[in-house]
Amino acid sequence: MNAAATPSPVTFAEAAQLSGVSRAALSFVLNKKPGVSEATRRRVEEVLERIGYRPAPLARRRGVRKTLLRGLRRVGILIIGFHSRAQMKEHAKVFWSAISSASDEIRRLGAMPELYFLPDPEHPPEDLLKGGCDGWIGIGLMPEPKPWPAELREHLCPVVWMPCSAGLGWGDAVGINQEATGLLAGQYLYDCGARTAAVIGLLNTRPIRTRTDSFMLRFQQLGGSVVPMRPLRTFYTRARTPDLFAVDTVVDDLCAAKKKPDGIFVSSDCFLPEVYTELRRNGVRPGIDVHIIGCSNEREYFRNLSPEPATIDIRAEEIAVRAVQQLWWRRQHPEGERFAVILEPKLVKPLKEPRTPAKAL
Repeated sequence: MNAAATPSPVTFAEAAQLSGVSRAALSFVLNKKPGVSEATRRRVEEVLERIGYRPAPLARRRGVRKTLLRGLRRVGILIIGFHSRAQMKEHAKVFWSAISSASDEIRRLGAMPELYFLPDPEHPPEDLLKGGCDGWIGIGLMPEPKPWPAELREHLCPVVWMPCSAGLGWGDAVGINQEATGLLAGQYLYDCGARTAAVIGLLNTRPIRTRTDSFMLRFQQLGGSVVPMRPLRTFYTRARTPDLFAVDTVVDDLCAAKKKPDGIFVSSDCFLPEVYTELRRNGVRPGIDVHIIGCSNEREYFRNLSPEPATIDIRAEEIAVRAVQQLWWRRQHPEGERFAVILEPKLVKPLKEPRTPAKAL
């Protein structure tokens, strides 16, 4: 395409829509930058030639920076591993809190948030691929890395990943220091007087495995021991999912173990109510017979817990706001290096400090 040619009446946004790619992807093609596949590059160039699109010299020289500075009008919030709001609100209140904060920040900046659920990245729904968003925020449960379709990767551009999805290898990321999360939990239980600990939680994502591994390492470095436990396979009790390893099964095994713990790290707060219920069913008093610390600071799960456990604040709302701000920055710097912002977690102690030491189960 001749850079000196008279700019066409077709706008940059219209050219992107007619080419079936995002504005950022079109910028990559026009400026011959990496970020799109060769097949997509050729297809877009053919469309641009057919419609007679010619970018203005200034836009071409600055990578269409002028257009990007106008900001975002529609921002897609991509929710991975969930299929509905009800499912997320029941099992991942911390994610929903982050989504709400991100939505508020998007509106504050003058754009409109749109939610898209993606249960399986390998099979994206049609409405997602047809969505005409100017940028994306990604959040959710990311199991073992799966190959994302090239078409989807190109469509999600620009994107900023946050909390548990911040590690996909492309796009920017804003997340929490998961290793520090586990270190805080291990230090807290040891300082409370616990010398034998156990972990209750899922291990289905890399961030949760990281916080679990760092907890065990720190607790053992301090001189404590960790009782090996099988990870959970479900959010429910075995009454609802009898074929999966559930909370009540784990607690039963814990209470029957020869070496009983006097400290428990519950790697996600959503399991705390069930853990408390099952411990009491086994004659164990949470916070008295065994010290407990959760993770994520999801206060809604604490309503009926007495005594209240400690938890780790993963600062989900702050991360969400920073993610939106990072997306705005990325729109102004489309060709900059991939950027990651990592926040440090905070220990949230209960209002009433636990007794020291607790007796073993």
